[in-house]
Amino acid sequence: MRKNIPGFVLITLLVVCGSASAGLWPFEEDNVIEAVFDDKELELGLFKKLFSEPVIRKESDVKVLSMGDTILIAGVAKSTELRNEIEKVVLAVVDVKREAGDAVLAKPANSQACEKKKQHLFNERRKFNLRNKAKCSAVRRVFNRVVISQPGDYLSRGEDAVLTAQVELALMKQNALTQEGVPLLKVASIGGVVYVLGNKNRNNEKQVVEWVEAVDGVSHVEMVY
Repeated sequence: MRKNIPGFVLITLLVVCGSASAGLWPFEEDNVIEAVFDDKELELGLFKKLFSEPVIRKESDVKVLSMGDTILIAGVAKSTELRNEIEKVVLAVVDVKREAGDAVLAKPANSQACEKKKQHLFNERRKFNLRNKAKCSAVRRVFNRVVISQPGDYLSRGEDAVLTAQVELALMKQNALTQEGVPLLKVASIGGVVYVLGNKNRNNEKQVVEWVEAVDGVSHVEMVY
């Protein structure tokens, strides 16, 4: 059973400083710090776009996490059709399309133009407000973890926000949340289910799951790499 929501809201401010380790994002190390802010800008842009859709706003509860070339869509929706529509909106915003089949891999919608600009991708990387037919989307993988269920009320969503903060604090104490200011893991909570987006080469999945499961109120942990 969850604890009562505290009478205050915990707001975590991520201060990015220092150098970044190569390998977290698929581009030059000098651009990693900029990429961290671009990821946050992309998350906010996707949230605003999804929230602007009346049906999605009323009949689902979703969160979108972005880390380098990977996007995670997590949450609940009332129907399969709505789940697919949520994914469609996200793919349209980042200007990518799914490859054939049920793969989570994605490729730029303007792939031919991107091939011509391949040498510039690292330098022009992830300018969210400049993405158009002349630019390449850096997104290569989109995970849709939206399940079909009744979305929670505002109270449960408030509990999810508190739970996310508690999980992030637990991971921070283990030095597992960030490295020199650069995110190693990102967390979202929906109805007690905690989704963790990370890098398989840098995170010990079993250990991370144990740390998260130890937080009161967590009913299930789903790791996404």
